[in-house]
Amino acid sequence: MFTSQQALKQYSNVEQNVQAEYATPHQLTKMLFSGALRALAIAETAMKQKQFQLKGEQLARAINIIEGLDDSLDMEKGGELAENLGGLYQYMVQRLYKSSFDNDPVIVREVSSLLREISSAWDQIPVQERNKTSVMK
Repeated sequence: MFTSQQALKQYSNVEQNVQAEYATPHQLTKMLFSGALRALAIAETAMKQKQFQLKGEQLARAINIIEGLDDSLDMEKGGELAENLGGLYQYMVQRLYKSSFDNDPVIVREVSSLLREISSAWDQIPVQERNKTSVMK
């Protein structure tokens, strides 16, 4: 028997899977940004509350998402923009490893700020251009 919390989590997982299945590449990228930002917010709170296991899980989740964003860059089509994003993603991952080691929420906020800036720029792509060109594979 599901508790209400377990049922809500299961519903959320199903809803996310359905959204991902029917999403455009642009929407999928936005979902990844949102997931990474959510994980970083939880990790920052966990750091402050000395919940080290939760901190580690959420930082690992954010790192995996950022590495996935990096791996999906199309360096041929994306040119300099893809190269710059790749370097920025690698920087973010390095900073998150340091934040985990030092238990430093300031670094988590730094990475969150960078991700929000990229996500905001992603939002500025005109709708009619979103699926024509991409720095993503």
